Amino acid sequence: MNFSRSIRRFKWIGSVVAAVSCLSALAEEPEAEPSAAYVAKMQAVVDFLQTELKTATDLLERQSSSEAEVDLARVDLAKARHNLAFAENNQAEVVRQCLLLVEIRSRQLQRHEKMAELGFGSKLKRIMAMRRLAGSRYLLARAQENPADALGQLERVVQLYNEELSYLTKQRKDGAVSTMELNRARHRTTVAEHHLAHSKEDSQSILPQLRQSAVLCQQELDQIKRLRQLGYADVLDEYNAHRHLLHAKLLVADIENEPTAMQHQFDELIRLHEQTLPKLGSYRKGKLARLFIEQELARDQTRKAQFLRDGYLADELCIAAMDF
Repeated sequence: MNFSRSIRRFKWIGSVVAAVSCLSALAEEPEAEPSAAYVAKMQAVVDFLQTELKTATDLLERQSSSEAEVDLARVDLAKARHNLAFAENNQAEVVRQCLLLVEIRSRQLQRHEKMAELGFGSKLKRIMAMRRLAGSRYLLARAQENPADALGQLERVVQLYNEELSYLTKQRKDGAVSTMELNRARHRTTVAEHHLAHSKEDSQSILPQLRQSAVLCQQELDQIKRLRQLGYADVLDEYNAHRHLLHAKLLVADIENEPTAMQHQFDELIRLHEQTLPKLGSYRKGKLARLFIEQELARDQTRKAQFLRDGYLADELCIAAMDF
């Protein structure tokens, strides 16, 4: 199994999420202590990714893989270890994993730049590599409690999301990408812009875009359901589309200060995770999918408990869909 490709099924890009996507447990304010179940699920993901990295390294030693493929596995493991360390309040390990992410993302960008010099490669992939490096530097600045640098890196992340969106918009006009791919890029950009606005205590300014993003997410979910009926999409495609829709609705409810709607979206997220797990069955990537969804279930249960206790939405949701 090509883990790097399979894990990106959980992200919006080829990816998301990437997957393992999804960055978890990053908050400006103190959060509720994570449940033992949540930490255990994160540890299970770390253990799985350690095995995947060893497999990738063994293949490299037998000249059956590349250093670039190994770096993809290293990134996935570093992100998982970062999330686990944050949940366990191990600040030194959080910083160490952020430094490692910056190191790997720098190497990846250098590869794309070298490919460009040789007349190969993709402009879109270079933009994405720059964005991911800026995102990793943002996480590092946060971990090192350097708010000025963190804000500057986040602004760079948003700038690169918009460059990616502009490139894909042109590609769509040329018929090179689908409307669904373009809408996903719009959603990713809106989530990043929301996080920047939130960091500047100006979340209201992004509310119209977030509402539109929720509409686009609903349209994608409806389309995925139709495709699944025709056999062109699977349970994970529908799960991911539904999860991103619920996250978008949760962000909107948060800005609109609607606690009842927020609790409802948490309940819907938890229900989605619980109802999807039995559907995996003998799905060919079932182990990875199950680990990811079990982690998401435990995280949303913990996040809901924190919200009900403290009355505010932890900042980590703002960047859960951002690809670092």
